[in-house]
Amino acid sequence: MLTTISHRVDSTGGAVAVAHDWGGPTTAPVLLFAHATGLHAHVYAPVVEHLIDRFRCIGIDMRAHGHAKGADDGDMIWTGMRDDLLAVIDALALGGGVDLCVHGHSMGGSALLQAELARPGLFRSMVLYEPILYTERRGMVAGQPWDNPMAAAALRRREVFESRQAAFDNYAKKPPYGDVDRSALEQYVEHGFVDLPDGTVRLACRAEDEASTFSNSSTGVFDRLGEIRCPVTILAGEFTQRQVHYDPNQAAAAKMPKGRFIESRDRTHFGPMERAHEYAETIAAILTNS
Repeated sequence: MLTTISHRVDSTGGAVAVAHDWGGPTTAPVLLFAHATGLHAHVYAPVVEHLIDRFRCIGIDMRAHGHAKGADDGDMIWTGMRDDLLAVIDALALGGGVDLCVHGHSMGGSALLQAELARPGLFRSMVLYEPILYTERRGMVAGQPWDNPMAAAALRRREVFESRQAAFDNYAKKPPYGDVDRSALEQYVEHGFVDLPDGTVRLACRAEDEASTFSNSSTGVFDRLGEIRCPVTILAGEFTQRQVHYDPNQAAAAKMPKGRFIESRDRTHFGPMERAHEYAETIAAILTNS
């Protein structure tokens, strides 16, 4: 069981990020976790449990996710996620001489790349699991966000359940959450819902916020990957790779001077939540040798 010290950190636009410091050796490198859309820091706790003896581990809930607060105007543009990460790094004094490594999943990977572009040399090494990096510029069209099909799916999500147990039972019956480690799903439900006055629970990341996050998922980062100088390892699930029509992960790794690509066997887009011990050892091996 991890001991957690949580810090609320003001970010841009009135958003409040939350940093969850799980501790670790005081002389060890810091390992920062940035989550995917709709998730939160604690889904990686099962992985952290296998790394806490080698790294000081910190997870971040970005705006409108987990325990964090969204921007006052509800804007979920991804530069805001970058701002949340940088705000936490500043508040916890993790930049400037700190041996700072990072792990980013999906949206979190893109946000970390944005942070490194904003402050070159901030990170010693990066491990990114299927970062969202479009090879063409998408986004605002006639003043409206790109109509991402994932956004429409997010709006159909059930938000309210009778209890956390009811939510767990619902998710455990079907993919994608039914295919992740039980411990990761337990963490997702425990920290991904808020209690309502009538005794029911509701998703912390509201459907409209998740949909807006998907709709604003174009950042233009792909075109600037050549500027990333630190070692970056991009991991991608074998099953995800079979489903896409091109390979953005390999293309992204090839654009970075110290980029490399590794396919993770028998994993999906939720790979960091599958087989935690094995995944933790993969991260440790990469960071130790980079």
